[in-house]
Amino acid sequence: MVSLAYGRVYGVDDRGIWTRTTSETDGAAAFGADELLAQSERATSVVASAGRAVDANSTLYFRGQIDPSSASPQISGLTHEISGPYVSYGPLPRNRGTITTISSVDGKQAVATNEFSDSPESSPRILAHFGTRVLLTQEGSSDTEIRDLREPGVVVATLAGATGQGLWGDSVYWVTVTGKYGERTTVLNEWNYQTGRQRTLTLDSSIGACGASLDAVADGTAALSGGCDGPQDIVVNTENMTDIELLPNSSGYVHSLNGNQVAFDSVSGVDVATLPFGGTSAPRLLGVIESGELTGSESWSIDVDLSKPANAGQLTITAADGSTVATIPTPASPDGSIHGLVWDGAGAAPGSYSWALEVADADGQAAVDVAGKGPITGTVVVEAGAPLSFIDVPVGTQFYDEIMWLANEGVTTGWVLSNGDREFRPVQPVARDAMAAFLYRLAGSPAYEAPEASPFTDVPVDSQFYKEISWLAETGISTGWDMGDGTKQFRPLDSVARDAMAAFLYRYADVVLNEDVAGFETPGASPFVDVPVDSLYFRQIAWLADRGVSTGWVNDDGTAEFRDLEPVNRDAMAAFMYRLVNG
Repeated sequence: MVSLAYGRVYGVDDRGIWTRTTSETDGAAAFGADELLAQSERATSVVASAGRAVDANSTLYFRGQIDPSSASPQISGLTHEISGPYVSYGPLPRNRGTITTISSVDGKQAVATNEFSDSPESSPRILAHFGTRVLLTQEGSSDTEIRDLREPGVVVATLAGATGQGLWGDSVYWVTVTGKYGERTTVLNEWNYQTGRQRTLTLDSSIGACGASLDAVADGTAALSGGCDGPQDIVVNTENMTDIELLPNSSGYVHSLNGNQVAFDSVSGVDVATLPFGGTSAPRLLGVIESGELTGSESWSIDVDLSKPANAGQLTITAADGSTVATIPTPASPDGSIHGLVWDGAGAAPGSYSWALEVADADGQAAVDVAGKGPITGTVVVEAGAPLSFIDVPVGTQFYDEIMWLANEGVTTGWVLSNGDREFRPVQPVARDAMAAFLYRLAGSPAYEAPEASPFTDVPVDSQFYKEISWLAETGISTGWDMGDGTKQFRPLDSVARDAMAAFLYRYADVVLNEDVAGFETPGASPFVDVPVDSLYFRQIAWLADRGVSTGWVNDDGTAEFRDLEPVNRDAMAAFMYRLVNG
């Protein structure tokens, strides 16, 4: 068998589990070379969704590699299907109605069949699932229900008197057959559980006279196998429930549908064909896996799976008052999986925050939730917790107290390593964009709506610290470089020179701390031998020395140097900020 995903196909043969990359050339599918993922003569199936795949023995894969970040749930049974981060299990692989459990790939959420039951005595039959939505029937009932993994006891919608067989998005599909063999009437049925709309398509007698089975459903497509004089496999355009594509040389079974591609048995083996329809809906949320807790010592991260590829976008974190506290860029996804989005909670007070994923497909259609009704959103809670620690800042390190203060104030969280440890990188120079973030957080992350147009030509609106840099410009703490043509540059990745740092802190004291910096009397003689009185930022540097924020380097002859053009290291910046705030 084979299973299609965007940009990749997975399969099973007598060698084991394999995968190939796929592309489309002149309307036809093209494939890369086989990559053997697991050698197993007992391998029976593999199913894929977004960037994920799972075989019958619960081994999880991501983009063609065994996925070390997912924990195969310890659930008895074999794999049935996967939809985003949710995998269904049962005693018989891919046998409709025998699913016993649906679990998230991290093993933290597992819902057994009986949790969907209306009574302790009944045993529902799970027929299919799409993201968190589940298609099932109760024992002894001919009705079809839609429920949700997040609230298994709540019925989302009910279809009376019919048993669904396939589910994608809002639509449930099933086939009805009436009449005697050779003269049967075979009908493909669709029910939209959001709107209540029902539609049908009666199959041509050449396909449906002897009955037909529903093999697979996807975005705008449904595949059926029928025929009396030999197998006849077709794919129906479920957008209009009219157009039909006959699969050439088919031999009786459709393995997989994805977007506008179909994998089916043919007389020569398994073929993959490109359809003239399908895959046009907006990206749907299949599921979210969250990890970590914002307790002061741990970051929060999410993996998001969508039903189709998405362009680059952003994850926005919003406080209860509606102000944006963080904007995290998201990379373009070739298969719908957007993983490893991390928020460190820097500068955020304990409380509940909302997040929203803002991405769109190649046609500009915004991604929507699993119900197709609105944006993809959620909640993250920041809790007070243990103070941060950095493996590269041991006790006794120069500026240890100042660095720990900076971390405990939420001004910095450092870098999170793959094993969960954190580094501060104390002797690494501070980049100008990071300096903007430090000052914004030091000010308490004030409510601020960044402008739609950037104040600097080299700071796009989707830059990591765009909001913080814009705030710095609007408050006058930074003016950037005037390019002489009416535009300005911020040069976000340049290191902060010590003289510019003095100017930043001088203006910060004026704007945020409300200090009377204008009342400071510029001295006639420089406190530093390498800073002449006519230097660009002499006043600000002199103020910094007078304030006790910087002492510079003391020479053997008692004079001091400021080294104004050298970059500021991160440990020194911690010290400067500590002294500025605490005196």
